[in-house]
Amino acid sequence: MKTSSAEPLDGPPRRISSVTRIIGEKYELGAALGEGGAGIVYQARHTWTDRAVAVKLLHPEVAADGDAVERFLREAKAMGRLRHENVVEVLDMGQEEDGSLFLVMDLLSGFSLGELKLPLSEQEALAIAIPLADGIAAAHAEGVIHRDLKPDNVMLVRDRGRRVPKLIDFGIAQTENSDSPMWQSKVLGTACYMSPEQVVGNPLTPATDVWSFGICLYELLGGTVPVEEETAQATIEAIAHGPPPNCKALPVARELSAVLQTMFRKDAKRPTIAEIATALREYAETLEGGLAMNATTISTDSTPLMVELEDGSASSMSAPAGPRKLWIAAVLALVVGAAAIMLARTQSPPDPTPVVAAEPSETAAAPVAEEVPEPPEPVANEAAAEAATEPEEPEPAEAQEAAPVRTKRRTRMRRAPGRTGSLSVDDF
Repeated sequence: MKTSSAEPLDGPPRRISSVTRIIGEKYELGAALGEGGAGIVYQARHTWTDRAVAVKLLHPEVAADGDAVERFLREAKAMGRLRHENVVEVLDMGQEEDGSLFLVMDLLSGFSLGELKLPLSEQEALAIAIPLADGIAAAHAEGVIHRDLKPDNVMLVRDRGRRVPKLIDFGIAQTENSDSPMWQSKVLGTACYMSPEQVVGNPLTPATDVWSFGICLYELLGGTVPVEEETAQATIEAIAHGPPPNCKALPVARELSAVLQTMFRKDAKRPTIAEIATALREYAETLEGGLAMNATTISTDSTPLMVELEDGSASSMSAPAGPRKLWIAAVLALVVGAAAIMLARTQSPPDPTPVVAAEPSETAAAPVAEEVPEPPEPVANEAAAEAATEPEEPEPAEAQEAAPVRTKRRTRMRRAPGRTGSLSVDDF
């Protein structure tokens, strides 16, 4: 089901007994679009401007919790500062006389990643993952940790002919400077996408989103999540005390597998999401045909991300040259080319000795943009059969046991068992 559809969910809405209702004195609620752990999202209309919007009403039990209301107001203010192409925009918020809390957001037309047919090719997966990482980095820059990254919380929408991923549902997000120990220690989320520190209730940092983003990318490439047991409790036990996901089984090149493996460090000393985005962009530039990336990177951090390949060698994934460097490189290329032509006209041509091109090294770092070399040959998928990296030994079980998980209610757009959707990236 497309989350932007006007068709109502099965059965009457939980919060509203009638078809329409005016809240905030100007938003007319219509059909329910979806339900999450924190509330229900409705299609709505701004009665003054006639603009179509989405309104999220918190569940009654959430709105009745004083701590939850305080968190909601704080996180809503943080989200209101977010302005990024790959994050849903919060337009307004308010509270009714009966205590009902609501958020007003952009109404997105598209479908969630949870509805896609999986697995995707490397090009398809990276075209989604890289701009999504940019959106997460924008949230982290504002001190917002999403805490519930999963395919169902990413919408694919069309914008002027482009496919644009949008991060949605900040219902259990927290700010880094949250001063509520109770809030930081609550175990909330969707079990199979949660980080080791999240499932045991430890204080969270942006590194938890890096882990969850890695699980999402793993699923896009492999068709399933790496860890999912019969029950949520068994899943979090496996995440807390088992080995980290091993990416060697994925049908991808070793360079991509190695970058993915860095997101699954159980000690939470993972690269930042901005560093991950840089590394993925650099790898994407080596793919045949490249990628038509349509998101702007918010980070200019040029610190290289070092990854270890299965042969023990190290590869540096540094930030690609910016537009200014590419412009200078283009001018230099034109000048050198013109000089070569003039020199060739004044000298006799040398003997036509054949030139043999050297075979590209499999472990060579990505080419520097200023040199404008020919792209290397794609790494054969057979390399994926080798170990990307040796998985880290699981940490010894601490005295603290994995806390009982309070998983979010499954949304209506959840995929059927087997994690196979009904839509293709070419369906819209």
